[in-house]
Amino acid sequence: MGQIAALASALSYALSYCFLRKGQAQATPPDFGLLPVLFISAFALDAVWAIQFAFAEHARPAAETDFTSRGMLWACLSGLTATLCGRLLLYNAIDRLGATRSVILKGISPLATMLTVVIALDQDLSENDYLGLLAVFVAMALLFLERVLHPPEERSIRFFQNAVVIGVAAALLQGIGHAMRQLGVENGLSASVASALDITTACVVYMSLLAVTGKLGQRVKWYRAHGSVWLIAAGLSSSAGVFLFFLATAFLPVSSVAILVATEPLFVTLLSAIFFAKLERPTWWTGVAAITMTASVLFLTR
Repeated sequence: MGQIAALASALSYALSYCFLRKGQAQATPPDFGLLPVLFISAFALDAVWAIQFAFAEHARPAAETDFTSRGMLWACLSGLTATLCGRLLLYNAIDRLGATRSVILKGISPLATMLTVVIALDQDLSENDYLGLLAVFVAMALLFLERVLHPPEERSIRFFQNAVVIGVAAALLQGIGHAMRQLGVENGLSASVASALDITTACVVYMSLLAVTGKLGQRVKWYRAHGSVWLIAAGLSSSAGVFLFFLATAFLPVSSVAILVATEPLFVTLLSAIFFAKLERPTWWTGVAAITMTASVLFLTR
């Protein structure tokens, strides 16, 4: 069950990134599409939580309704770290590099997750975990080699390097946040409650920051004038990805879940080639990097 949920999460995230890239290409949103994606994701997950609460036959366990519990705290922290800060940087990288290459860079996030669980959660890593991590680094090396052998004509190498730094920073933040997600589940939260709290925290904090800086009204006005069905689709698929990630951590160690979710590049490459061929132009190097990244799954499932 955990492996299925993790792979389904990877597919949901991949769809979200492809939809987001399409929305970015159409209108160039001021915050790379973060505001509508967070709002729609929060609305969807909160609605599921409310429906579940309304139709539950029995009262929820106290741990799920106690807003001072450790589980709630860790879910909020994961929302701030992985969902808000990590996504803001990742969406920036997607805008610069495209969905395929940015998601390959995001593959470094299992490294941050592994370091976090080893240091903070005292979990032991298996040999398969290390082999999966090695596949991640090989994929990243292939991506860099692609840019050396086939430098972009329209943008400078320095632009690419800056985008890589942004993508790696996003991956590290998301990797740390992923470890916090397991802490939320281990402290009594169900996947639906934890995912709703994660996304809602990120959305509320981000909208509050925009309001304090006087940008919220401008952003809302812009998105109302440039409404995009692609950004709506990105928000819905993103909410599914977050929920399924939390669900997977209830069955598997988060280090294994993080590497399984790192199969995103394969899904993004396939989806981009099939449905967004004019928008994303992956090379053979990109394809090999994506396949190498997903090879880590074999080390965890054999």
